[in-house]
Amino acid sequence: VASYNASLKICERGAGWQQAVSFLAEMSCNDAAPNDVSYTLALNACGRGGAWQQALWLLASMPSKDAKPNAVSFNAAISACEKAAKWRQVLCLLEDMKSTSTPPTVISYSAAMSACGKGGQWQHALGLLATMESDSKRPNVICYNAAISACEKG
Repeated sequence: VASYNASLKICERGAGWQQAVSFLAEMSCNDAAPNDVSYTLALNACGRGGAWQQALWLLASMPSKDAKPNAVSFNAAISACEKAAKWRQVLCLLEDMKSTSTPPTVISYSAAMSACGKGGQWQHALGLLATMESDSKRPNVICYNAAISACEKG
């Protein structure tokens, strides 16, 4: 698994999401079960390659491969969708996190606010800021900047 993860790290840094997905499939065929790190690296590669649909598919397939999604893997999928301005999908991922007892992080919220801004959904961005505070998450400067940017674009 470690050698595959090293290859996935190369894909994450620019070799391409298609190769990352191919490595995941190869791992399964060679009885080297991908773990949460393997999936997160592939999710990051998808995000960098603009393959947000593939990122969502990978995240959804993790449990069937005995890899439990965690905050880092959810954030990688959120980031992939944020880059494509897929704010609806990002909001769904935040709900999925909560329903799987994986609390959204400050990173989750800031990326979600950015996605809302890119989609012209300033109201949702401000709602996320309020949700953070009610969830006892302390917004940082990145969160406030994302909310402000969303309002400017709105």
